[in-house]
Amino acid sequence: MCVFASSLEDLRVEVSGELQQLHPGLAAKFMSLRYQVSRPGITLGRFESGGGRAKAALQLDHVIEEISRKPGFENFLMSPNEEETREISSSGPVVVITTCPMRCDAIIIQPHQVRGLRLSHLSHEDILDNLQRGNINNLKVLEWLWDVLTSPILDALGFTQSPSNGEAWPRIWWIPIGPLSKFPIHAAGYHRHRTKNTVMDRVASSYSTSVKSMIQTRRRATPAPSRPERAVLVPVPQTTGHATLKFVKEEATRVGSLCRSMGFDVIEPQPRMESVAPHMAGCKIFHFAGHGSVNPSDPSLSQLLLEDWKTQELTVAMIQEMNLRSGSPFLAYLSACGTGRIRQSSHLDENTHLISAFRIAGFRHVIGTLWEVNDECCVRVAERTYEEMLNQGISDDAVCLGLHTAIREARYEWEQRAEASRDRLRKQGRTHYLSVDRDRDIEECDTNDDLQVPEWVPYVHFGV
Repeated sequence: MCVFASSLEDLRVEVSGELQQLHPGLAAKFMSLRYQVSRPGITLGRFESGGGRAKAALQLDHVIEEISRKPGFENFLMSPNEEETREISSSGPVVVITTCPMRCDAIIIQPHQVRGLRLSHLSHEDILDNLQRGNINNLKVLEWLWDVLTSPILDALGFTQSPSNGEAWPRIWWIPIGPLSKFPIHAAGYHRHRTKNTVMDRVASSYSTSVKSMIQTRRRATPAPSRPERAVLVPVPQTTGHATLKFVKEEATRVGSLCRSMGFDVIEPQPRMESVAPHMAGCKIFHFAGHGSVNPSDPSLSQLLLEDWKTQELTVAMIQEMNLRSGSPFLAYLSACGTGRIRQSSHLDENTHLISAFRIAGFRHVIGTLWEVNDECCVRVAERTYEEMLNQGISDDAVCLGLHTAIREARYEWEQRAEASRDRLRKQGRTHYLSVDRDRDIEECDTNDDLQVPEWVPYVHFGV
C-alpha cells in the first residue's frame, strides 16, 4: 500500500478506542507516524527523494499492515470494497475521472453498479495543452469540456434535460484525478445562447478528493445541537499589500443576519491570528471573506490573508494540523481567491489547497473558488447560498443546492449584462475591457466571445 495513493484526508481516520485498548502500542505508533507523514510543508517530489518523512511513510505502511492482521481490524485503512463504494452514491452518482496518455475514462458509481465509460474524445494531450496555456476558464473551454467530458457522462446517466418545475435537482459528485482537477467541470456547457446543454442546467454538482474521503465523511454523524451553535465570520476588507475590498463588510453583514435567522450565535473576531484561530475550534460555520494567496512552489504555504498575515500566517499547513473533527464543524465558506487552486502541475496529485485543508481539518462541507473572484459577485453568491440554507434547513443537500441556486442566478445576471455589453461594444467598435479594482485578486479580462471569463464559474462545493 502506498500512503500517498489516497488523499491526506484519508489518513485522518479516528483511532478507535478498541484499537487503543487492545493494541495500544500499535495505536500510538500509527498516530505518531501518521502525524509525520500527513504534516504539510513538503512537496511530493521532495517526499519521494528520501529523508525522514519518506522513512516514516514506509514505517506507516508496515504499521497499517500489522494492524490489518489483527482480528477485527482486517479492513483498517484498506480500499473500500464494491458494496462500500456503491453506498456513497445513495444521494446521487459519483464520477471518478482518470486520464493518461493512453486513454481517458470515467468510473461511474451508482447504488446498483460500478461501471466504466471510455471518454474517446477526451485527450490527455489536450488537457495538458490547455493547462500550459492557462486556458481553463473561458467559454470556449467550457464548451470543449461539455463536448468531450460531461455530455457523454450525463447522457450515460440519463440526465438529458433540466428537471421539471417543482422536481428536485439531481445531485452528482465529481472526482477528477490529476490535471483535470483544475478545470471547472461543474460549469461545462454552452452558456452563450441560453441552451440547456450545460451541466448546471441538468444537475447540481459537488466535488470530492477521493472515494474514501466520501465514505469517511458519510460515516461521521452530525450530532443534534444541544445549544446555539457558533458561526464565526471573518471579514478582512483591508490587507497590507492588497487592494481594499469594499464589499466584504456588506457580505459579512448579510451572512451574519442569515446565520442569526438560522439560530446561530454569530461571532466576528478581530481578523488577526490570535483572535481567529481559537474561535475555529467548536464552530459549526466558518465564513472568511477577504484575500487569498496561492503559493506556486509549495501549496501548503497558500493562505487566507488576515490583517497580520505578514507575521502570523493562516496557511494550508496550519489548517490541516487543526484537528477540528471532534466539534463536527459543518461548513467552511471561503469567499476568497483561488482557495481550490494548485498553480503547478507537479502538485496536482497531492490535492493540497485551502479547500482540502479545511476538509482534512474536519469540515463536512467547504465552499471555495478555483481562481480569482469578483468582490461584488461574492456578496450575491454568499447571500443566496445562505438564504437557501435558511429556507431548506441545515442539511447536506441544502449547502450544495444553495450554491447551485446562487451560481445559476449569478449566471442569469451575467447573461443580461453580457448581452447589453456586447451591443454597446459593437456600437463603439470595441471588443476588450480591463477589469476594475473591485475584485479579490482578479486579473485583466478579455470579453471577446470565446475568451470571456464568466464571474460565476469559479465557485465550487466540496462535501457530501
